[in-house]
Amino acid sequence: MLSSCVRPISLAEQGSGGKRFVGSAFIVSSGLHRIVVTAEHVVRGPETKFMGMSIAGSLEWPTQYSRIEPFDSATPLPDVAFAFVEVTPDAEDGIATAISIDLLLASRTFEPGASMVAVGFPGSQARAKSAQTILSAKLMSVVGDLAPEEVYARIGKRSDTHLAMSFRQDACVDENGKPAMASHPRGMSGGAMFVAAYHTGSSGQTRFIPRIVGVLTEYYPDPENIIVAARIECVLDALGIRPEGAAARYRAVDV
Repeated sequence: MLSSCVRPISLAEQGSGGKRFVGSAFIVSSGLHRIVVTAEHVVRGPETKFMGMSIAGSLEWPTQYSRIEPFDSATPLPDVAFAFVEVTPDAEDGIATAISIDLLLASRTFEPGASMVAVGFPGSQARAKSAQTILSAKLMSVVGDLAPEEVYARIGKRSDTHLAMSFRQDACVDENGKPAMASHPRGMSGGAMFVAAYHTGSSGQTRFIPRIVGVLTEYYPDPENIIVAARIECVLDALGIRPEGAAARYRAVDV
C-alpha cells in the first residue's frame, strides 16, 4: 500500500527543459478528495514542481498550496505542506493509490525504542532519462527505533510535535521488499513515517495495516544519525480533524 501512495517530486530545470529530483510526498484520500502531503521545503520556491503520480507520467504541483503553521509561536514549525489534487475519471488507471485518511494515526504516545519505518525516495537513487525529461526514482524503506527524550531538546524539537528515529544503513528494504543497504536519506523529505499495526478479523486471521504517524522533514547525521518527522496530527488539525473538545494547534496558510 505505502509503496504506491508515496511518490517522488521533481522540479523543472530552467532553460534545459529537464527535471531534477527534489523530494518525496504521499497521497491521502478523504471522501472524493485526494490530498498530497509533503515537506514544505520540498515545494517552496517559484520553480515548477511535478508529482510522480504514476509510472506513465506526473502532475504539476499546484501554484497555490497550504503551508501548516502552529498557532502558538513556541511550537516548532512542522515544515509540512499539502495540496488538494483533482484526478479526472479518465486518468484513474495507473494513478498512484491513496492511503485512506482513516489510516493516519494521531495523538498516540510512543515509548522510546518503539520501531518505526521511514519511506521515501533517496536522491542518490533518482536518475533522469529520456533526454532528461523523465525522472526515475527508487523507493526505500528504513526501519529504526524512536530516539530517547533527550535527543529532541538537542535538535530543537519536542516529542509531542515530532518523532525522531534512528537511521541504520543495514536496516533497509528496497521497493521490492528485499533487504538492501540504505542510501543516504537526503530526498526522503516529504515521505511517510509509519508504525506497523495488526488487525485480527472475525475469522481469526491477522492482517498487517500500516498507520502513518509522521511526515519526514529532516535528517541529522552527526552525532545523532536520526530521521525526523513532524507528527501527522499537524495535517489532520490543519484540515479541521481533531479529537472532540480538543483545541486547534495548527492552521493551514495559503501560499
